[in-house]
Amino acid sequence: MDERLITIEKGINAVENVVISKNLEVDNDRVIKGSITITEKNHSLNFDVTIYQPYPLQFHDVETIRFINPELIEFNHVNSDGSICIHTPHNEDLKSKIYYDISSLKEWMVKYYINQEVDEHYDHIMVVESDLKAYKSCYLFTDLNYDIIKGGFGHVHYSVMSKGMYMDRPVFTYLIQNFWLNNKLSASCKWSKSYSKLNYQKGLFVFLECPPVRNKRFIVDSWGDIEQYVTQEFLKFLNGVKKNNNFRKQGISELPLFIGYKIPTGETHWQCALIDVTAFPDYAEKNNGIYMGHLADEPINWAQTKNVSPLYFFGRGSLCDAITNKKILMIGIGAVGSIVATTLTRGGCKSITLVDHDIKEPENVCRSEYDFNSGLNGKVIDMKNTLTKISPFIEVSTFAEFMDAVKLFINNGRHNTALKKIIDQYDLIIDCTADNDVAYILESLGVESEIINLSITNHARELVCAVKPNLYHWLQQIFKYLSSENDDLYNPTGCWSPTFRASYNDINFMVQFAIKHINLILKEGKPLRSFYLKSDDTNDLNIKLHQF
Repeated sequence: MDERLITIEKGINAVENVVISKNLEVDNDRVIKGSITITEKNHSLNFDVTIYQPYPLQFHDVETIRFINPELIEFNHVNSDGSICIHTPHNEDLKSKIYYDISSLKEWMVKYYINQEVDEHYDHIMVVESDLKAYKSCYLFTDLNYDIIKGGFGHVHYSVMSKGMYMDRPVFTYLIQNFWLNNKLSASCKWSKSYSKLNYQKGLFVFLECPPVRNKRFIVDSWGDIEQYVTQEFLKFLNGVKKNNNFRKQGISELPLFIGYKIPTGETHWQCALIDVTAFPDYAEKNNGIYMGHLADEPINWAQTKNVSPLYFFGRGSLCDAITNKKILMIGIGAVGSIVATTLTRGGCKSITLVDHDIKEPENVCRSEYDFNSGLNGKVIDMKNTLTKISPFIEVSTFAEFMDAVKLFINNGRHNTALKKIIDQYDLIIDCTADNDVAYILESLGVESEIINLSITNHARELVCAVKPNLYHWLQQIFKYLSSENDDLYNPTGCWSPTFRASYNDINFMVQFAIKHINLILKEGKPLRSFYLKSDDTNDLNIKLHQF
């Protein structure tokens, strides 16, 4: 007898109240199949068991053992084919793994079948996406600026964002832009300007009171099943679209229909059904002299949709609101500043104005957040492109020569009030110029905004963070105190000033430590104090925080 099969049987028999009700057998593909019966609290359930060759390992992050009972499809955590959704920790030992998996199945039976518990978190309805095409489509949406009325329908504007590849299959990603009801703008997705201004194409939408599902969780697979959810007015609209559009001339082969509904959290969710423009699913029948619209009993090709609201986009980890909700002025976006800017953007910041007169050159790439392929480019332009590629929610402004203008007028006292007024429009100023002139100007103007000055020493031995009050004076004193290795600076060809030596890894390590500290302080509602970080002379991985 197969040794692997014997081990699996021993693991099953070791679980209390579980018996093998149909012998396990190995087929020609080395797949093991059979049945088990579980008895718990006077309830018995039978499950067909399928165990694939990689077991006990996962395959593509999916368990390689399946327990199936199609009669349980109405219960929670059951897939459309009747397989139970369970997940257990990794274990390379075959006997132990089968024991844990059967035990997890028993837990599912008690929790969801016997006790019929409901999870606190919402599980989205299950959608089987179409595999009929040579390419994959995915439509992204985000929060709307207005709620769409129940039963509303009309046109959708959506934009092509990108074309990618997955498993040798093209993937087209689209952004849903806005919804038009009766030819009037009804609601728009709250993308940043960089994305909301993309060229658009037209689709259709209808907003339902509830999701179009069968067995509570599985999206319907026939157009005929949609009919019960829509009105005759919508069907008349759909018929009008079919008659009044010349899709062939426009080069359109399919039309996305976005079907919206509310989920228990109050959010709007959208599913996308693709309409073949040569075979619209609607038709009409005459009944007592009146034509009534219907949807044919034809299969629906569902495309993928994803909710990209800030709640989900930054949900896996963002910076605190005391940072992300601020209007930020970034002065200096070199090695330190560019890392700070991208970190803030990935952390959920919504408004950043970039200030830097310098040009990005090839030698800047190795230790900053710039790319080589954009060539010589203004740093503010290059960094704006980078930040908007990271987040669809950030508004980025650029002011390349702002500090140059400030320096030109700072000694003319009658302009100081106007300069201060401009700077005070921002909640937070982050100065990464390593230019003492800038620190002096900000302090002498009496700027009311919060200021964070970040600079780094040679070989990234120290990172200095100065804040108000006495920001300029403290900076002057701390750099006299720090013993940096300024005799080993990097001297490029030419006559410009030398720069500090440090790799991207060195700089990023210190900057991320500093941002983490700043975030923790502000998250706790405490006032930020000036500090510096210093790496241990004997071990660069030992960073000490010195706070003042």
